[in-house]
Amino acid sequence: MFTKKFWIIIFLMFFRNITMAGTVTNHKDSMATGTLRRVLTDAIAGDTIIFNLPGNKDARTIRLTDGHLPIIDKNLTIDGSNLGGKEVIIDGIGSHPGFFVEKSGIAPLKVTISNLTLDDCVSKGGPGGSSQYGGGGGMGAGGGVFVNDGANVILTNITFTVCKANGGSGGFGDLNEICGGGGGLGGAGASGSVLSGGGGGGGLYTNASGKTGGGSGGNGQTGGFAPVNGGDFGGGGGNNQTNLVKAAGEGGFAGGGGGGISVKGGDGGTGGGGGASDLADGRGGKFFGNFGGGNGSTNDSADSAGGGGGAGVGGAVFLREGGSLTLNSDIGNSQSVKFGTGGSGEVQGGNGSQGGAGIYVMQNTSITLDTSGTKTISAQISGQGSIIKNGNGTYTLKSTNNYTGTTQINNGTLIVNGSIKSSRVTVGASGTLSGAATVGPL
Repeated sequence: MFTKKFWIIIFLMFFRNITMAGTVTNHKDSMATGTLRRVLTDAIAGDTIIFNLPGNKDARTIRLTDGHLPIIDKNLTIDGSNLGGKEVIIDGIGSHPGFFVEKSGIAPLKVTISNLTLDDCVSKGGPGGSSQYGGGGGMGAGGGVFVNDGANVILTNITFTVCKANGGSGGFGDLNEICGGGGGLGGAGASGSVLSGGGGGGGLYTNASGKTGGGSGGNGQTGGFAPVNGGDFGGGGGNNQTNLVKAAGEGGFAGGGGGGISVKGGDGGTGGGGGASDLADGRGGKFFGNFGGGNGSTNDSADSAGGGGGAGVGGAVFLREGGSLTLNSDIGNSQSVKFGTGGSGEVQGGNGSQGGAGIYVMQNTSITLDTSGTKTISAQISGQGSIIKNGNGTYTLKSTNNYTGTTQINNGTLIVNGSIKSSRVTVGASGTLSGAATVGPL
């Protein structure tokens, strides 16, 4: 006799007209058959991933012991409704992030993730390379979910617990080396040397090694080759004393700048710290005003100087400009962000900034809160982006939020029991604003 579980799978495959990538049946973190890592790796565009993890909490918890999950760059549906019973938990064990979603190619990207718990997932900015003139730290962003530009992500019934975004520290001044590379998003910059070259920049979850950048990190200067700027999520390469150039390598988005000697330190990309120098400091990459990566330090009479720290933003979720997010989930107040400290030395680099323990939403983009039920965001929402309330249900905002984009209530109720005083509020004919709080102009 066919079981209830069998008929559920048949329903998903045929009545919903979807393609099954596979079922996660193994809670271990490896490339073995049935693991989440293997199923994500093997998935093709349009697939739906489901879970069948029966047993106690331990058997339903996927601990990310092998590092970050594969990057999601294709249309997928990840449905955590567990055929084996209670909720599935993805545990970053305080070391690794949850999901990173980015567009690949020119086709639109849509990813739906539902019915999962993301616990103790952490995005860590890579530290800058520690050398005589340290590299800037990389940005930490989106501990639970990072939504890159071009990605359309829908999060339904996701529970976020103790998710974090920690900026990378600036490289400290070390007289034994020369100029360090900038940290990337997750990847550490390397130290450099006079003989082998400036340190390479860290990349997306990939450490630099000597003068060679990790992933999208720029290479350090060596011989007749100038230090290389970092690509997206990569730190810039450091320079050395041979074949002097105009500046050390700059960080790409989220990457720290490379350290420089007799040249300007590399500027950080958005959220990345600036590289240190004896001539002119690299500037931290800013989201707006002075908010972003810390500046590198400089002092022509100092023998060592520290790089700037990276920013820590979006403890649970980070939404980059050009991406979109529809949220039908609670975000509790256990999330956190932490700035990266400036590197030490005879002069110390500047600290990075921190903001948006719940969500950080960049400029020219918006989060759509769309529920037919009742949801609450208790952690802070920050950034220059906007909030749109759709759906006939109720969303409650409890924190002292400081996002500066508009708040548009099209349908349902938005209860503000905190503050959205930095946002201009528009209430449509089918929308309701209520609560005991401070709001911006109506």
